[in-house]
Amino acid sequence: MTRTRRMKFNDDSSQDTDNSSAENIIPSVSKVNSPISLNLALDNVKLNPKDSCSVGDNYVETRCSIEDKVVSREKEVEKIELEIRELQLRKRLLELTSNSLSKVRKASETTESSNSRSRDINPAVTSGRQYTNEYLSDEVQLKAQVDSIKSLFMTASLPKIEVMKFDGSPLRFWPFIKGFKTNIADRVDDDTQKLMYLIHYCEGTAKDVIEHCVLLPEEDGYTKAINILHIQFGRPHDIVEAFLTELLDGSPLNQDDVTGLQKLTRLMTNCKIALSQMGRNADLDCSTNIKRIVKRLPRVIQFKWAEATDDILRKGLERNFDDLLQFLERKVSIATNTYGQLASGSYKAQIFAFVDKSLLWNFDFARISIGITWTLR
Repeated sequence: MTRTRRMKFNDDSSQDTDNSSAENIIPSVSKVNSPISLNLALDNVKLNPKDSCSVGDNYVETRCSIEDKVVSREKEVEKIELEIRELQLRKRLLELTSNSLSKVRKASETTESSNSRSRDINPAVTSGRQYTNEYLSDEVQLKAQVDSIKSLFMTASLPKIEVMKFDGSPLRFWPFIKGFKTNIADRVDDDTQKLMYLIHYCEGTAKDVIEHCVLLPEEDGYTKAINILHIQFGRPHDIVEAFLTELLDGSPLNQDDVTGLQKLTRLMTNCKIALSQMGRNADLDCSTNIKRIVKRLPRVIQFKWAEATDDILRKGLERNFDDLLQFLERKVSIATNTYGQLASGSYKAQIFAFVDKSLLWNFDFARISIGITWTLR
């Protein structure tokens, strides 16, 4: 009786349950005549390893893809920031003033010092500062390029410089060569054009000695012409001799000849510059040459120079060409200022008055002499 009820209860419960219940998977002890162990029942329930692996793989793949996207986005952001920074630097470069270069150098030095302190501490910060140094160096380079372009525009806007012509005088050889090289030769690449310009700016003897260089090959004509000019008119001893001849063999100066004194002073200055560049200062400091220059001066200035020389000798020094040049420059400065011109005018008036009185006295004396002569007759 009891067994019959128990079986009915089991039948009812089996009808109410779903086919997917644990009773369908794990056999009930009441439905099986022979007992089944719990381990054997659990063996029937097996996990699908593919399901677990697929879930893990999907998670890993999803995570990797997200990380890749994040990294790519970060790189894009960094690239955009770098481009923005570069544009800002370029914009700032156009607004730089004359003091911007010093500011950039100070910023560069500060960045380098901070990099040296934190290089071992934070590599990421160091790399960022390296980018800053690179941008600063680029800014300096761009600044140099802008300056060169500005200089070109300024040069183009300046008026044209007229190159003086060379007539073969050794005194004008180096000024002509310097001017021709700066204004013509450095701006022309073709040697044939350089030669034609050189012939055009020469005249007289200088033109005669180089005009046949046009018959030479293109690469040799200009070089040969320059060498001929150097040999004919640019030898150092010829230039020294020409300067000394013009300086020493001039005519003596009058007492009130301020213009002549100015010309002599300018000639002495040019002679000093030219001979010092050639290492020939000894020719200027020669005692004989200094005496020949002094002989050209008015007598009053010669006495003043004697006093100045005595002061130099009392100090235990030797007078030289520079001492005489400074002495004459001082005399020119005194004679050309306002009070010097006033004194010069008063002196001239006194001279003219003295001359007039002398003429009148001589005229009166001559008239008296003529009267006495006629009386004796």
